[in-house]
Amino acid sequence: MKTRYTTVILTVIAVNLTVLTAAGLVDRFVPEALAAFAPVQKIAICDPLGIKCADISNLVRGSLLVKEGQ
Repeated sequence: MKTRYTTVILTVIAVNLTVLTAAGLVDRFVPEALAAFAPVQKIAICDPLGIKCADISNLVRGSLLVKEGQ
C-alpha cells in the first residue's frame, strides 16, 4: 500500500515538473505576440475607378448592409 502511494505521489510530482519545464521552454522559444498601438484604421470600398464608394447603413437583424454611395 505504501509503495503504491509513494509511486503515485512521485508520478504526480514528475508530471508537474515536466509541465513546468515545457512551459519554460515554450516561453523561451516562442516570442510574445504584441498588438500595435495605433488609432483605428478606416477603409473605403470603391469601384476600380474610385468614383462610387460603398456606404454602411443601419443594422438589420444583427447584420450590416452595404449600400452604394453617391
